[in-house]
Amino acid sequence: MASSWERLASVTLGSSNDVIDTANDSSFSGNNFTAKKHLRVVIHTIASGVTNHAIRYNANTEQIYCYRRSGNGTGEGAEQSQTSDPSMSGSVSTSSFDAFAEGSIINTSGIEKVAWWDTSFSGVAGTSNAPMRREGICKWAKTSEQITRISVTNDSGGDYDTGSSITVWGTEDQASTPFYPNIPNGTIFEESDTGKHYMFDGTDTWNEMT
Repeated sequence: MASSWERLASVTLGSSNDVIDTANDSSFSGNNFTAKKHLRVVIHTIASGVTNHAIRYNANTEQIYCYRRSGNGTGEGAEQSQTSDPSMSGSVSTSSFDAFAEGSIINTSGIEKVAWWDTSFSGVAGTSNAPMRREGICKWAKTSEQITRISVTNDSGGDYDTGSSITVWGTEDQASTPFYPNIPNGTIFEESDTGKHYMFDGTDTWNEMT
C-alpha cells in the first residue's frame, strides 16, 4: 500500500518547443526530482503541426527500452533495444493531434523499471470524428539507478505548442507498522450515534466511560 502522493515536478511550456523536460522545473536545484518507488506521470501535448512522442528517463538514450503497444485496440506490436519509450508514439500519434497520456511506473532501486501508458488523441476536429487511443507498456532495463527525470521529445516536423506540460507525482510504500496519532492521555471521545463516551489511555486503547 502506498503512502500519500506528492508532486515531484511540473513543467508547462511558455513557448513552442520540441522537448518537455522535468529538469526545467525551477522548484528544485539541478536536473533531478526526488526518487520515489511509485511514479504517476501526466503528459499533455498541444500540437503545432505534426508531432510524435519519445519518452526518456534520466535523459538516457541507450538502447535499453523495450515496449509493447496497440492503437485503437488493434495492431499490437513490440520492439526491443530502443533508445526511448515509444508508448505514446507510432501511427496513431503522427498527426497534428493534441495528446493526453497518463502513466504509472514502478521505480524500485536495483531492478528494471516497468511502466504502463494510456494515451488519448484529439483526432480530426469536429463532433463527427471520434478521438483515438493508444495503450502501451515499456521496460527500462536500467537497474543501477532510479528514475529522477522524465522528458518527452517530438521527433517529427511540428512542435509542442505553448501550454503543453508534464507533471510527475511520487510516493513510497506505507510503513509496515502504522504509527498511532499523538493523542494525550485522558482525551475523551463521544460517539455521535450512540452518545457513549470513551477515554484514551495514552497508548493505543479507548476505554468506555460508565
